[in-house]
Amino acid sequence: MHDNKTHNQVIIPIEVKQHNDLEWRIEDLNIQLTQERRMRQHLEAELRAERQRAEEEIRQAYNSLEKRATELAAQQLQKSLEELAEESSLALAREQERSRIRFHFFSMASHELRTPLSTILVTIQCLLSFSHKLSDEQTIRKFSQIETAAKRVIQVINDILAINRAETCQTKLVTRPLNLKQFCSNLLEEIKLNASSNHTINFTIQGNYNQVGIDEKNLHSILNNLLFNAIKYSPQGGQIDFDVTCEPAKATFKIQDQGIGICRSDQSHIFEPFYRGENIENITGSGLGLAVVKKCVELQGGRVDLTSEVGVGTTFTVTIPYS
Repeated sequence: MHDNKTHNQVIIPIEVKQHNDLEWRIEDLNIQLTQERRMRQHLEAELRAERQRAEEEIRQAYNSLEKRATELAAQQLQKSLEELAEESSLALAREQERSRIRFHFFSMASHELRTPLSTILVTIQCLLSFSHKLSDEQTIRKFSQIETAAKRVIQVINDILAINRAETCQTKLVTRPLNLKQFCSNLLEEIKLNASSNHTINFTIQGNYNQVGIDEKNLHSILNNLLFNAIKYSPQGGQIDFDVTCEPAKATFKIQDQGIGICRSDQSHIFEPFYRGENIENITGSGLGLAVVKKCVELQGGRVDLTSEVGVGTTFTVTIPYS
C-alpha cells in the first residue's frame, strides 16, 4: 500500500512537467507561426509593391514605345509622302519634257516637209505657167528640182518613221548572213550619185566579211546617213575614208571626212532629233540623220562614237555585235 502511494507521488510531477513542456512547445510554435505569418504578409506586401512598380514601369515603357512607334510611323509616313511627291514631280516633269519634245518634233517635221513641198508646188506652177517659154535645159532643171525636193520629203518621212518605230519598239530586226563587202560596194554606188567630182571615197574591208549576221535594212540606214553626211558636210570636197573591220563577234564601221567638223559644244547634242550644229551655215538638212543612226545602232545592241574638230573633219565609229 505504501509502495503504491510513493509511486503515485512520483508519477504526478512527471506528467505535470510533460504537460508544461507541451504547452511551451505549442506556444513556441504559435510564436513561430505568428512570426512566419507576419513575415509572409510582409513579403507578400513587398511582392505586391514590387509587382505594382514593375507594372508601372512596363506601362511607362509601353507608353514610351507606343509614342516612339507613333513618331516613327509619322516620320515614315512623312518620308513616304515626300518620296511620292518627288516621284510625282519627276513624272510630271518627264511628261512635260516628252510633250515639249513631241511638240518640237512635229513642229520641226512640219517645217522640214513644208520647205520641199513648197519647192515642188512652186516648180510645178512654174512649169504649168511658163513651160512654153522654157528651154529644154530649163525644163530639165525644173524637173530635177522637183525630184530633189521629192527625195528630201521621202527621206524626212523615212527618218521620222524610223525614229518612231525605234522609240515604240515596233522595229523587228531580221538578221541573216550578209556579205558585207558586196553590201558596202552596192551602197557606195548609191552614195556616189550624190557626191561631186571633188569627193573621193576610199573603201577598205578586213576580216571574214562573207557571213555576217546583221539586219540589212537597219545597217543601210546607219551607213547611208553617215556617208551622206560625210559628203554633205564636206562642201569643198576632199577624201572620205570608209573602213570596215570584221571580227569574230563584231563589225566596226569607221567613216572619216575632211569637212567642216562639229563644234565641241554641239557634240553632246548632235544625236538629238532635229539638232543641227552652229557652224552648218547654209547647208540644208533635217537634223534627223544622226538621230536615226543612233536609234538603229542601239537596236542592234551596238554603239556609235564621235571625234571631231572644226575645220579638220569628223570621224564616226560604229560597232555592231553579230552572231
